[in-house]
Amino acid sequence: MYGDMKAGFMDASGVDPARMKVFVISLVFGVILVIAAWFGKMILEAYTTGEIEQADAIEAVISVIVIVCTLFAFVTWL
Repeated sequence: MYGDMKAGFMDASGVDPARMKVFVISLVFGVILVIAAWFGKMILEAYTTGEIEQADAIEAVISVIVIVCTLFAFVTWL
């Protein structure tokens, strides 16, 4: 059954489903990294203006890293 679906998708769209999956996963990784960089920038700005202490900044960065790694693991698992 999967072979029929793959062939139907390939005929209708002209794109191999495996290549489409790689493209979509790469796009999702890029979006996750852009959002993580935005959070990192906000943390850095808060630290440099004195809104948060060094320990709070380190904790926030570690939290962002853990969340990003969890999202990467989940996306690659799919």
